Amino acid sequence: MCKIRFNRGGKLYAPYGYLSGMQCDPIEKKPFFHVRPGSRALSFGMLGCDLHCGYCQNWLTSQSLRDSRSSTDFIPIEPQAIIDKAIWTGADAVVSTYNEPLITAEWAVEVFRRARQAGLLTGLVSNGNATPEVLRYLRPWVDLYKVDLKSFSDRRYHELGGRLGPILEAIALIHEMGFWLEIVTLVVPGFNDSDEELRSIARFIADLSGTFRGM
Repeated sequence: MCKIRFNRGGKLYAPYGYLSGMQCDPIEKKPFFHVRPGSRALSFGMLGCDLHCGYCQNWLTSQSLRDSRSSTDFIPIEPQAIIDKAIWTGADAVVSTYNEPLITAEWAVEVFRRARQAGLLTGLVSNGNATPEVLRYLRPWVDLYKVDLKSFSDRRYHELGGRLGPILEAIALIHEMGFWLEIVTLVVPGFNDSDEELRSIARFIADLSGTFRGM
């Protein structure tokens, strides 16, 4: 599905040791709007995604192995070099983004281990298509979790290559496990912008928790 994880001779191979992009930006651009407003976050990303959204803003990296029009390259790098860059740019957080970080989770954890040692926050910007197993694997090393809830329609999720049910279950589990959770819906005209769908998304989020906490 994602084109980057594969099984060869009974052994699972996962991406490691490269970047397709790295940039330091205001944390609001991730977008995390309620975590240390005004601070900076160093973003890093690899290649590939398990969904194929036609409106993807990062399609050059997320669809690079699925779409021949993408010409994005990558560079080898060690995890500590990413942390050194974060410190040099004055970032408070290091965030795995640009592609889908769940399919590059092992690499993210290697980076986040060092980020924790340096006193930095760690985060994912994800489509939320997470299994309980990967969330348990990530939980010791990830502070912030932003989920892009793309629709509240299973039919629309099928168009993107996924299913709504597992996304909602994962969001509930992310919240239950104590990640700092923020949910964003990119409103796409004609795709997910009906009043009924947006109300359904709002009700789902409101039902998760009625509390607010600062960080």
